[in-house]
Amino acid sequence: MAHMLAALQERRRAYAKFAWPMLLYGLGGASWLAIAVVYLGRLLERFRLLLANAPPLNTPLCGNAQCDFSMFWPAGLMARAHRFAELYQIQPFELFRQHVLSPGARVLCWIYPPPTLMLITPFSFLPFDAGFLVWTGLLIALAAACMRWARFSWPVTLCALLSPAAMWTYECGQISVLVGAILAAGLMRLNDAPVAAGALLGLLVIKPQIGLLVGVALLATRNIRALASIAASGLGLCVLSLVVFGPEVWQAYLRYGTPVAQQILYSPFVQQGYETFGISVFWMLRSFGSSVHLASLVQTGSALAAATCVWFLWRNKNLSLLQKAAITSWLSLLATPYGYTNDLAGATLLLAAQIEARGFRVALPDVIIWVWPVLNPIIANATLHEIGPCLIIPAALWAWRAPQPTPAPMAGRTVQP
Repeated sequence: MAHMLAALQERRRAYAKFAWPMLLYGLGGASWLAIAVVYLGRLLERFRLLLANAPPLNTPLCGNAQCDFSMFWPAGLMARAHRFAELYQIQPFELFRQHVLSPGARVLCWIYPPPTLMLITPFSFLPFDAGFLVWTGLLIALAAACMRWARFSWPVTLCALLSPAAMWTYECGQISVLVGAILAAGLMRLNDAPVAAGALLGLLVIKPQIGLLVGVALLATRNIRALASIAASGLGLCVLSLVVFGPEVWQAYLRYGTPVAQQILYSPFVQQGYETFGISVFWMLRSFGSSVHLASLVQTGSALAAATCVWFLWRNKNLSLLQKAAITSWLSLLATPYGYTNDLAGATLLLAAQIEARGFRVALPDVIIWVWPVLNPIIANATLHEIGPCLIIPAALWAWRAPQPTPAPMAGRTVQP
């Protein structure tokens, strides 16, 4: 009898060992497919409107036509006209958006630094809907080029470009897939191509909150060549924006853009607001009723803790470069108060690379992290509580503690007893 029970127990374990991965693949695949179907349906609707030459419509998702692209495109128009003081002020910019696009759109504010204008201004020469499609296609191509330069495989690249975080980014018309690819690629090539990697990481000046911890990693490894390259690249873009647009753009950014950014950051946490798409420590505390002062204090502590972890992380010689890059991408989201769900694109790219490194063995944390960019705003709007950091911290720990690939034995070497 004992022998039969032991045999049944062993068979049950064997079935569970087979069924559990299948369940995870099914759960992850079904969630991914559902997200893709929703996104592709909206994209096809945009194609239909473009072919019908119909006026842009405000979408329920964000209360704007093409979401954040309805901020980028008119900002390009204003930059071409050198109307920088109006661009960086809420009411003049909103009146212009309402005039050139559709009335009744939800308010969006321009707070990006001047180098970002060099990226978005060329698309303002195209009609709005066509510009959105070209914008999305070019950002995908540039992100793919960064990933391939970093030697990510095609399966990882395609997974990253079609991840829920990436599709959410395309839906928003945002630049987070490109920015995430720049961060991941730059970190992954710091050892063998420090000058090129630094030059690439310097491009993060277009969305600087994502690269807050890069300098800490470079200082920790004393990578002077990469530090010099990133400084030259970032400063070069700033000087180029000064040459292209004139000193007025920086004057307007410093005078008006900074207070507007602060106003957005300090806004009350409301349903369907910007903050429900957030993943920062600051917005999490605000959603639970914290004062601005307390939330700012804890956010500062979070940033310092993240920077300290990155310092020791990059000085640890027992971790792989992929682990260091993945953990840094997660900790970067704890360092900034301006983290949104679409900013998870870079972290999920490195998650896909880690999954590939262990032979595409998927665990339950991988599935939860993978679909979190879509779950986060749903939870926030349903509960009026933003809990993104409650996922980011375990995700960083998972990037560190997840099963790692076993190194292949070296040819011609024998293991001594």
